[in-house]
Amino acid sequence: MSWLPLILLALLALVFPAYVLLRRPPTERAPEVAGDTNVVLYRERIAEIDAQLEAGDIDEQQAAQLKGEQQRLLLQDSPVNLPPAAVDSKPNSGRWVVVLMALLMPVIALGLYQRLGASADLEILALMEAKRAAEASGEQDATLTGQLMEKLEARLARQPEQGAYLITLARLHIESGNISEAVSWYRAAAQTLANQPEAQAEYAQAVYISEKGQFTPAVALAVNRALELDPGNVTALGLRGVMAFEKADYASAIADWQLALRRLPPQSSQAVILKSGIQRARLALGEELPGVTIKLSLADGLQANQDQTVYLFARQWQGPPMPLAVARLKVSDLPTTIKLDDSMAMPGGALLSAASAIEVVARVSSSGSVAPQSGDLQGISGQLVLTNGGLENTIALEIDSRLP
Repeated sequence: MSWLPLILLALLALVFPAYVLLRRPPTERAPEVAGDTNVVLYRERIAEIDAQLEAGDIDEQQAAQLKGEQQRLLLQDSPVNLPPAAVDSKPNSGRWVVVLMALLMPVIALGLYQRLGASADLEILALMEAKRAAEASGEQDATLTGQLMEKLEARLARQPEQGAYLITLARLHIESGNISEAVSWYRAAAQTLANQPEAQAEYAQAVYISEKGQFTPAVALAVNRALELDPGNVTALGLRGVMAFEKADYASAIADWQLALRRLPPQSSQAVILKSGIQRARLALGEELPGVTIKLSLADGLQANQDQTVYLFARQWQGPPMPLAVARLKVSDLPTTIKLDDSMAMPGGALLSAASAIEVVARVSSSGSVAPQSGDLQGISGQLVLTNGGLENTIALEIDSRLP
């Protein structure tokens, strides 16, 4: 850690007392000027007394009395007898105080700094930034994660009410696969942050995972608490939708997931998962699935064996090559009209209805393989923007080129 900010703050704190102690008061010279004037007047008066004595106007006894009186007046008006505040008998004492303060201030500040935990907070922040940087570069540093967890636990041992640290530590345990520890820290976070919906929702999610997908009373209670605090909490709505789906209450599941979608970026992974769930719920209700209807044909002048396989599939526009929906035909079936929808999704893959933009590809395979080969015939639609998971109008797609 850098000590420069601490040193600068200490020096800044000394500016005002240093100014007061080191500046010379504007009246400091006044006593010296007054003293010099008194001495001049005293000498002039003594000279006058001597002149009077020499002229015979006064005798020696009177002269001695007058000189004594002048000496008494001089001493009375002298700066030596002025109030202590008007005479600085130790002009450097203020400077020594400032020097002493300059030496002690960083020591005192450091002690308070360490005792109040700011040093530990900075160490935690540095580790978190290092972890984020490692993740951004695609690395997973278990040692770094372990160090961060150790620092967080030590910090929480001194101040267990640090809710943000409780949640961070719980998330790290989830990341490390230690679900039981994560639940313990999430429970503490839910108690400390009783009025924060995300703390309640994440606690419910952790318990749900630890119970192997069982909705226990603790899960339901935390979900309900989160939604009381924030009816649009995405995590809680997602869980409640899953509960409804498992009870075959598909309409409620769709309602919860659609509400959650309003708070998510359309292309986020959470949004894709929720859209997939909504389509599965609609399919379970027997509703017609949205999709893309294609009128497919083979261009004039291109020859293909009538038994050759034709693959028709949709994939994300400028995204992964994995198809969202696939249909398999024969050349003999062309021309034809076919609809691609979520019922044609790859097992475990993303759904067509979850995409915002797609392209449709039709390929006549010379080898029978779905992978493109030289000599295959192909047609591509270009970008198609979906509305509510599909297109209202039928698109025409022609297989019109041969792969080199």
